[in-house]
Amino acid sequence: MKLVIDASVWVSAFVASDVHHAQADQLLETCLALRAKVIVPEIVLLEVAAGVARFLRHDGTGQVAAKKVERFPGIKMLRCKAFLNKSITVATRHFLRAADALYVTVARVSKTTLVTLDDEMLQRASAAATVSTPARWLDNLAPKT
Repeated sequence: MKLVIDASVWVSAFVASDVHHAQADQLLETCLALRAKVIVPEIVLLEVAAGVARFLRHDGTGQVAAKKVERFPGIKMLRCKAFLNKSITVATRHFLRAADALYVTVARVSKTTLVTLDDEMLQRASAAATVSTPARWLDNLAPKT
C-alpha cells in the first residue's frame, strides 16, 4: 500500500488543537500499522516545519516536526527537481499553487492517491490525480457491510 500525504495533513497531525487533528493522526497511525509506503516531495519538510512553527508560534516545534516526517517509517522523499517540468504543466493546467502541483505530480508519477486537507487542492487536483481527505481514505479501508 502506498500514498502521498501533503503538508496540510502532517501539520494537522502535529498540532493537537487543529480541527482536523484526529483524522490526520489516525491516518498516520494507520500508515504505521499497515507499513504503508508514504511518498512525498522533499519540500514537505520545509512546509511542515514552517506550518507547525507558524501555527504554534514556536520555531523548535516546527523543526522537530520536520525531523519526525523525515524519519517516518516507510517514507520515501522525492527530489523536486526530478519532476519539476511535469509539475509546471500540472500547476498551469489545473491552476494550482506551486507546492500543491509538486504533490499532485508525485501522486501521478507514483500512481497512487494524494491525501490532503486542502479544499482547493481537493477540487482542482481531482482532474489530474486521485485525491482524498484522510477521513475518506480511512473509510475506503474499512470493510463494506
